[in-house]
Amino acid sequence: MQLLLESPVGTLQSLPRGGTVLENRFVYDSVAREMRGYAKEGRLEIVGEKASPPADGGLTIDFTFKRLI
Repeated sequence: MQLLLESPVGTLQSLPRGGTVLENRFVYDSVAREMRGYAKEGRLEIVGEKASPPADGGLTIDFTFKRLI
C-alpha cells in the first residue's frame, strides 16, 4: 500500500526491482498480486505486466500501473 500512496496520481509507475526488497522474484510477484487487488478496487489502472514463462513459475517480472485516486 505504501508504494501506491507514494505514487503521484495519474503518472505511470513501474514496480521497482534492483536495490529493493522487490529484487526477490517471489516478493515482486506477491506485490504485483496485491496491486491487482487495488486495481479491482478502482485505486489504480494496470497499464502493463509481463510474466516469466510457465516453466519458470509464471511469476510477474514486470508491472506498470497508473494511480487513479
